[in-house]
Amino acid sequence: MTTTIKSGKRGRPSTFDRKVAIETALELFWQKGYDGVGVAELGEAIGINPPSLYKAFGSKHGLFEEAVQRYIEDDKGGFLPIALAGAKTLKDAVRNILVQAANSYTNPKTQPGCLILSGTSNSIDSKARATTDLHRHATKTYLAKTFSKYGAKGASSLAEYVLIAMAGLSSAARQGIKRNTIIKTAERFAATKIVT
Repeated sequence: MTTTIKSGKRGRPSTFDRKVAIETALELFWQKGYDGVGVAELGEAIGINPPSLYKAFGSKHGLFEEAVQRYIEDDKGGFLPIALAGAKTLKDAVRNILVQAANSYTNPKTQPGCLILSGTSNSIDSKARATTDLHRHATKTYLAKTFSKYGAKGASSLAEYVLIAMAGLSSAARQGIKRNTIIKTAERFAATKIVT
């Protein structure tokens, strides 16, 4: 969808593609974190001025919410169903999730880490934190239900463990730790005796 935005300058109004704008914002939020990106930088990257950004998205947070939604709908962040495909046992499911997370967070074609798990780390913006907290909670619920289907005892605790492990893998990726090391670490997390 292409939207026409009045730029405040003389001449024809500028247009921008909303999907491209959201993808651009996603990359910035993913790379720098929510607090690390200003409205002026977002507007410049998208190709509109700050008033036009507010008109199109309501606020910086509004744009962030749309970027997060785009992230989880794509295989960049929405890889859990892919990871679970073909997992026959609980151990398979946990291993596949953690190894897929490690692969995703260290993919050289994307930003390192996870936007949901790392995008609002240490953020002072309560709305931004609430947005990612909501998705983290949804992920934990999804994992607990999935692990229950595999017959896990203490599925909720196991889901919490896996989510914390994923957060650690994301943090390591953002710190630049080598991909192979992170994948091996994911395999060690999956091999713990908690997975029964």
